[in-house]
This record gives sequence, structure tokens and C-alpha cells, in this order.
Amino acid sequence: MNTDMIADVLRVNEVPLWIFLGFVLTFIIQIIYWWAVYGKLGFYRKRQSVSTKEPISIVMLFNDEFEKLKVQLPQLLAQDYPDYEVVLVIQSINDDLSEYLENVCKEYPNIKVVRMLQDLNFFKGNKFPLSIGIKSAENDLLIFTEAGCLPVSERWLEQVQSNFTDDKEIVLGYFRSTHPGKSSPYSFRRWVNLTTAMSYLSFALAGRPYMGIGKNMAYRKSLYYRNKGFVSHYRIPVGEDDLFINQVATKRNVAIAPNLENQVVSGETLRFAEWWRFRKRYFKSRRYYNRWDKFFLGLFTLSYVLFLAGFVYLLIVQYLFYPVLGLFILRLFSQLFIFKKCMIRLSEKNLLLLSPINEVFLLVIDGLIRISLVFDKKDKWKS
Repeated sequence: MNTDMIADVLRVNEVPLWIFLGFVLTFIIQIIYWWAVYGKLGFYRKRQSVSTKEPISIVMLFNDEFEKLKVQLPQLLAQDYPDYEVVLVIQSINDDLSEYLENVCKEYPNIKVVRMLQDLNFFKGNKFPLSIGIKSAENDLLIFTEAGCLPVSERWLEQVQSNFTDDKEIVLGYFRSTHPGKSSPYSFRRWVNLTTAMSYLSFALAGRPYMGIGKNMAYRKSLYYRNKGFVSHYRIPVGEDDLFINQVATKRNVAIAPNLENQVVSGETLRFAEWWRFRKRYFKSRRYYNRWDKFFLGLFTLSYVLFLAGFVYLLIVQYLFYPVLGLFILRLFSQLFIFKKCMIRLSEKNLLLLSPINEVFLLVIDGLIRISLVFDKKDKWKS
């Protein structure tokens, strides 16, 4: 350390020193998150397990989505698994869909169609119809997906089921937005999808499971009834997936299923307006998370914002330039290294180089979404 640098440090009454100390603190917090939390997914290795071929019920909601069903249902029925049923909760049906279901049910006896009229749903959102689907399922092991989601592998059911043990009652999977090996012009949305999964899968491995994605997750029917289902948050129009997991998940009863054969992929590309709506839905649901979950999620974002602000300020005033630059590079290296490991674990490609830019862009997008939620009226929210 040269004389000028020592003189800078000794000026304890000046603002730059306190900004620097805050910068160091946020750097430490960021490093802990990247290595101690997200690193758990990056370095994850699944324990050896044996599939017991336990009977499974796949539960899905449909709302007059005929074209999606014609593509999705054959792939679900092609699963290489000896004993499973597909429970379809249909909230709106037309003549073409009715005829199609009638024909396919004759060919496949393991399809169960539950028709529910829209005016029977006394609550906004999907919780009531989903609860009807759960009640109609014959088996204790339930796997959930959504309209348009296609299994990547014919062994999807077997691979997800193999994660259940006497202790593990919940399995969290990964939903990918593009087929493996295919490029997509929507790299930012793919990146957001990946980082969301990195977060909830890593926190689950760290002993703080806080959410799951209804497009690909599983839990036991007995767990659902033991915790009185969605009763505690029935009137909240969102959260049939993440709020329920936030309510019932513990550090011991959750397993993750990140491998490619455990994954599902969307059969369509959302328009930006639809993507914005789903991102907004996530933040609306997040308001009701356990306070410690909200704290840990918020701490990561806040510490990163303050880290960036401190870095820019210290560069402008030229205070301890090389230590500041060194810490920034070390944090950037940690991010890229762990992010790459997580990409490999989830079988994603071509998202690494733009990751630092996407991270800043997401801060802006999420900030705008949070502001927009302030002006949303609860009675106007639709899931």
C-alpha cells in the first residue's frame, strides 16, 4: 500500500471511507450468497435413489385451451411409467374439445376429466379448481404441470418420483422456456427463468425452501390435507404453487429434481406483456411469504444495489481505486463461475456472457413492476 493510499484510509471523517466500508460489507454479503447459497445448486450431485414405481396422478388445469391439449396430452400419455393417471380439470369447454376428450378417454382409461363450471369458482384464481383436481386424484403422489408444458423425457414421471423418500414429501423441478439445444431470441427471459430457478432450488438445498413452480413440481396428497390445503390463503388470488410450498416446506421434507430428464418445457413463447404479467404475479404472491424468506430474498437484491452504487461512487471519487476494482472483479468472477455451474446443472446454454448486463436490466424491470403494484387495486387483480 503506497503513501497516498494510506493517507486516503486515514481520513476517517470523510464520506468515502464510510461508503467504502459499506461497499466491503455488501461485497461480503454477495460472496456469501453466490458461494454458500447458489453454489449448492452449482455443485449439487443427486444421491443414488431407486424408483419404487409408486402410482402417480398428474394434475392439470385447462381453460378451453384445445390446441395446447392436443399437443400436450399425447406426450403425457407416452410416459414410460407403469401406473399413472392424468387428471384434467376443465373450466371451460367447447364442442370440439368435448368431442376430442370423449374419444381420447375411450382409448386411454387412465385419463380422468373433471368438468367445472366457471360460476362454481367462488374465489378468484386457480386454487378452488386445483383443489377439486387434487380431491379427484386417486393416488397419494401428485405431480403438477400446466397447459402447454411438455416433458423433455419419456422418463419424466420416473425421475421425479425417484426423489420421494420417507422424509421427502415435496419435489421441486425446473421449467425451461426452450427445448434443449434450440436457440431462442428471448435470451433475457430465459435468463430470468434460469435465475428464478437457481434461487428457489438453491435455497431449498440450503434448508430454506420458499417456493415452487406449478409447471413442474410434486407433493403428496397426504401433505396437502394434513396442512388443510389452500385454506390459509384461499382469498389471495395467486400462489396455488409458491404460497402453498412456502407454507408447508421445511428443510427436511423437500428434494429438488434439476436434471434434464426431470424437466418440462413450454410449447409456446409468451409475448412480453404476458411475461410481464407473470412476473408481476410472482411479486404479488411474494408479499405473503414467510418474513424470513422475504428478508433473505430482499437482502440479496438490496446488497447488490448498494454494492453497485458504492462501486460507481468510489470510482468517481477515485477512492482506493485498485482495492475497489479488485473486489468488483472478484464478485463478478464469483457470479460468472457459479452461474456457469448452475447452467450446466440445469442443461442451459448461451446465457453466461450477458449475465452481468441482464442482472442490472432485471433490477430496472423489477423496480418498475414493484412500482406498478402500488397502483394495483386488489379487487381488480386476476390471476
